[in-house]
Order: sequence, then C-alpha cells, then structure tokens
Amino acid sequence: MRSEVALYSYTFESAAFHVLHRRLPTFDHATLRRWWASGTTRWRVVQHYLARVHGCLQLLDQLDLVGRTSELARLFGVQFTEVLSRGTQFRVESIMLRMAKRRNLVASSPSVQVFHRHFGVMISKFCVSM
Repeated sequence: MRSEVALYSYTFESAAFHVLHRRLPTFDHATLRRWWASGTTRWRVVQHYLARVHGCLQLLDQLDLVGRTSELARLFGVQFTEVLSRGTQFRVESIMLRMAKRRNLVASSPSVQVFHRHFGVMISKFCVSM
C-alpha cells in the first residue's frame, strides 16, 4: 500500500477514507470481544469484519493492484509474488536472461570459489572483524 498511495497513516480506515472516500468505524478488540460474548450483538462483529473484507477487496479493485502486478509479471517473465517481493535487480536480470535466451546465449555465473577469490579481497579491506 505504501508504494501505491502516500498517506500519513496506513491503517485500514485511513486507506479506505483516502482511496475509497468512505469513512469506516474503528472498534477496539475489547468492544468486539464484549459484543461477541453477548448473544444479541454478535451480528455487529460479523458485520464489522465483513465490511473490512469487502473494503479490502474494494481497495484492491480501486488501485488495480492485481491487474498491474500480473501485467508486470508477464512483462518481466517472473511469478506474480516475485513482482511484489523482489527488487529491481531481479527484474533487470530476468529481462537480460530473456534477451540472452532469444540470441542463444548462456548467462554464466561465477563459482563460489571464484566469487570469494575476487570479492573476498574487497570485502576484507572494508570490513572489520569483531
């Protein structure tokens, strides 16, 4: 949500107000527990959580999060969840690998020994052991 909309507070109620232009009430857990314990007001708790679930679906729909994420996954050639969780280097590498595959090239990666031989010297210069 933070990458989609700039807000001062990222509570569900605040996001619903700024994105959906709807005010939703906030109830603390003690109130919800008291309503649930009472047999006559359980419907309020169920209604509260149904409104929250419906609001989450409306937020996803309003921001078109699923559509844009699936389009980026298709563009980069990665899985849906990797678009949300991985960084930009992963996306660049996936595009480079797709381009290399089209030209019948193979991307090489250094072995662990070569990596430590090359970068181990650089790391030892800048890191202080504890």
